[in-house]
Amino acid sequence: MFLLFLSTVSCDKEPVVSQNQATPNVIQARANAAANARKDIDKAFLNYDFSKYKITPLWDLAVVAKNKKSVEVPYTINGKLLMPSVSKTLKGRQRLLLTLNGSKVSVLIMQYIPDAKFAGNTKEIYAENFKSKKFTGKITLQKIDSEEKTVWVLDLGKVSKKLISRKTAKKNLRPTEWVCTYWEQETDWYQWNSGTEEWYYTNTTIEYGEDCEYLDDTPPYDPYDCNNNSSWPWCDNGNGGGGGDFGSTTSDWGSDFTYSVHDQCGGFSGMWLRQFAESKEIVGFLTSSGQVIIAPSNGNTYDRGIVANAYDNENGNRILYLFQDNGTWKVELYNSSGVAGTYDITGIVHTHPYPIGATTINNFPSDPYDLGVAVSYPQLDHYILTTAGKIHYNQNGTISNHGRNCY
Repeated sequence: MFLLFLSTVSCDKEPVVSQNQATPNVIQARANAAANARKDIDKAFLNYDFSKYKITPLWDLAVVAKNKKSVEVPYTINGKLLMPSVSKTLKGRQRLLLTLNGSKVSVLIMQYIPDAKFAGNTKEIYAENFKSKKFTGKITLQKIDSEEKTVWVLDLGKVSKKLISRKTAKKNLRPTEWVCTYWEQETDWYQWNSGTEEWYYTNTTIEYGEDCEYLDDTPPYDPYDCNNNSSWPWCDNGNGGGGGDFGSTTSDWGSDFTYSVHDQCGGFSGMWLRQFAESKEIVGFLTSSGQVIIAPSNGNTYDRGIVANAYDNENGNRILYLFQDNGTWKVELYNSSGVAGTYDITGIVHTHPYPIGATTINNFPSDPYDLGVAVSYPQLDHYILTTAGKIHYNQNGTISNHGRNCY
């Protein structure tokens, strides 16, 4: 899956006034990136008519599932972007989830509200990864033409309780076999200013409602349960697309604590898509047999990809080891049974994500970090996947640009 983030949303209540207009080059680069992003979105999704709901999907910010049969996208209503919250510190997000069953498109409104115990970044949570990201909080699922919602209460990515929720102005409207909890929720609204290319806060609205469950703790029928419909994006072998405890050699592109192995095109494509989904650099190792090993991304940031000699998973198990043997760099991978494979390494590649809010595109090796890695591993080739192409560089800077192939 991928996220192409072409604009930022301010969480401030006061409008943010920009002092700089976006340059023509940046505007064109964003337009090109947006057009490229839409290539991965099924036309059935792009052609869906939202006009009667006064909804406009922000397709340039869409996340496409690996099987391409679902896409998750933020949206505006009457031109305004909404950001739900239950308090000033617990900001959530609301998105459309479109799924394809044959030629029929189904549309859900999904809302993610984190709990105070959730230590992760809610902006990185999607339908395909909330399990592997160990999301803690509430996820609501609502058909676009329905007022009633299904609510999942999650603890570390696992559903601990299921509820039925609806808006209401009065308490205790459910029959006696239900027990209900009253809630209220604020939504901040933002308007896009094309001149300054920023979102401006406009107003806040408040909704009231109830979350209800059966008194005998029997959960209500859940149409989004994988036992009732296994086609939802969170039904990917029970791991939400995030891989297992170690790693895989499948189409799964890995996660914070897993690796994955691919052919070169598949690897470059996976790295490029993951960098937007996770809003950080992704690192990979190139093998002598033409494969790409995508390394775990734990600790990476939007401007730093960690190249380490050893990577562990969240349980402290060694999953990837980079070492030198008789002058040849090698990567050894581990799974629950032991050594999963050993590969001769010829190069290191990392991504430079499209810069959020930047006025220039980072298509060059950074100094001292990128050049420093080249100094530490002089026997290996070094590459950056950028919007301009695959940049080959060494400790002295750029050597050549190989263009954009595969990603």
